[in-house]
Amino acid sequence: MKTSFSIIFSLLLTGLCQAQVGINTNTPLAMLDVITTGNTASSKALKVVNSDEKEILTIFNDGKIGIGVANPITHLDVRDGGIAPIIAVGETNQSASDAKAGALMYKSDAKTLSYSNNTQWNDLSANAPRAYVIANLDGSTQTFTQNTRTQVQYWNESVDNTNNFNPTTGVFTASKTGIYTATLILTLNDGAIAAKSYIEAQWLASNGMSMKSITTFNTAATSLPGSVLCSASFHLTTNETLTASIWQNLAASKSLKSGYNNLTIIEN
Repeated sequence: MKTSFSIIFSLLLTGLCQAQVGINTNTPLAMLDVITTGNTASSKALKVVNSDEKEILTIFNDGKIGIGVANPITHLDVRDGGIAPIIAVGETNQSASDAKAGALMYKSDAKTLSYSNNTQWNDLSANAPRAYVIANLDGSTQTFTQNTRTQVQYWNESVDNTNNFNPTTGVFTASKTGIYTATLILTLNDGAIAAKSYIEAQWLASNGMSMKSITTFNTAATSLPGSVLCSASFHLTTNETLTASIWQNLAASKSLKSGYNNLTIIEN
């Protein structure tokens, strides 16, 4: 008898779980079909209240939805006046034509919002801060050994508005995909210079792109500073890096001449 009752109860429960439920209708057309009792735009089809009696979800008869807003005035209204009315937009692999015109997406590499015009994704214009670095080497004691490429380190920052430059290591890291212009001016201390020697400055990106600049000395000198300037623009993707280095064969190891060594990196 217990077995028969269990079977009957299970069948009834299955039927109930699979049934369509109607609220204010005897003929539901979906698993849950709700019809408002009012016939005005401001009639509420659904209202959800939390434990603090705050209305956290509202749906009007005309389709307006309020999240944290009791009286939404747009199709989706999240302006509750607090600190939480934020809409998160993610990435997508849909084409602009599949998503249709007006759709929004987030590009994590460029850190920008884009919209679809039904043909392509277009970045929304914004005033996001662009990387801008200014640094010098005043007081630096770094030495550049002859016939050895040495990365320039221990910079003194005066500007780094996006905090993308490590002055100790001299490594710049792109926070987003873009074009970055880097300029380096270095001057080595007065000293002996061999004939047919040169200083080579290099900008090197972690993607393999590089730019070199050379200052040559045709004749020997007993006491002469050596300067070099290197400037280039690089296309960097998010988290790719840029570093500056020096190679020289002037006559001996060289140190820097204070007041004549500067670096700038600008995101275009």
